[in-house]
Amino acid sequence: MSTVTVNTPSLHSRRQISASVLTVPSADAISCAGIKSPEQQRAWREKMGLLAIILLLTAAVGFLTFGFQDAVCGSPLGRFQYTSVGTNFAIINGYAYNFTGIKHPAAGTTFDGTSNPLTISGLGGFDLSFMFQNVNGTCDEIFTPGPRSVIPQTNKRLHWYFPCNSFPQMGAGANATGYELATQCHATSRSRELFQKETRSAGLVAFNWTEVSSGPRNLAVFESSILDFSLLTWLNTDQVTYPAILDEMKLQNNPYRGKDITMHLRRTNQMQLGYCLRDTIRVGFIDTQTIGCVASNVVLIVSLIFIIGVVAIKFAMAVIFGWFLSWRLGSFKDESWKSIRRRAAEVEQWSDDIYRPAPARYRPNV
Repeated sequence: MSTVTVNTPSLHSRRQISASVLTVPSADAISCAGIKSPEQQRAWREKMGLLAIILLLTAAVGFLTFGFQDAVCGSPLGRFQYTSVGTNFAIINGYAYNFTGIKHPAAGTTFDGTSNPLTISGLGGFDLSFMFQNVNGTCDEIFTPGPRSVIPQTNKRLHWYFPCNSFPQMGAGANATGYELATQCHATSRSRELFQKETRSAGLVAFNWTEVSSGPRNLAVFESSILDFSLLTWLNTDQVTYPAILDEMKLQNNPYRGKDITMHLRRTNQMQLGYCLRDTIRVGFIDTQTIGCVASNVVLIVSLIFIIGVVAIKFAMAVIFGWFLSWRLGSFKDESWKSIRRRAAEVEQWSDDIYRPAPARYRPNV
């Protein structure tokens, strides 16, 4: 019974195949460049293949060093430290907006279409979140019309939840005046579109953990957002109905103050409440880095350690070779200085005719 032998490509043939794939030009094209023999062409292809591998590795290292951070971290928004937002800016839902050069559309007797809203109203550096409230989204089931509500509504969906008033970025007491007035609420789609068109977020307002946990304000963290529970005191139960837990949160000594409440709301199946509070009473963000930025920093540090380690190891091996090993190579025992000079001269003379055999005393015995 005959057997069939399957010949698998050797490592040598695989290297030749990969080199041929990387170097597309045909044998005729290579011959035109002066590389005639098959052996020379194969050597040229393998050399080009080696160069291609080196270029790929170099590109990978270059991407990890310079491009990886831009790919996974991007260009993060600017950060305005808490209490340092200037008078040319206003805070809305945790973001600082630059109002420089912004002109408020003509409205009543206050704005004639040529004036800056922050200059006219003196609200530079203030938080205007309640003048641009996020409604009819995550809070539909959280905030509902109160028993004597005078807030406009559509299909039992309120047009705003809090009085449309501003407050200092440091926080302030409740200002419940004008609860029923839509003058400052910017509740129409046109006013929101004009705002998005004319302004752009310049960055986010950043709080550190000390300011959250030990500061004078009634703050807590949900995911990465900073919630100001003291703003819940602005709510009026005649105008808005809300869950009882909000009455607990707005107390100064509530159990949630200065803590991250994300996992508590997740365990108690109240994430919708957290999203609603994020959209209504967020005043900033916790000052942290994104996962992508942390990953890019880790990769950069590991790559730096690896590169420095390789260079240090090569340097150490070169020093060891130069100091301890190199003088032993090519040395013969019981040789005088004259015999060493004579042997060097004979080797030099032999190098002029490399095809002439070396002296017999220098040829190894088998």
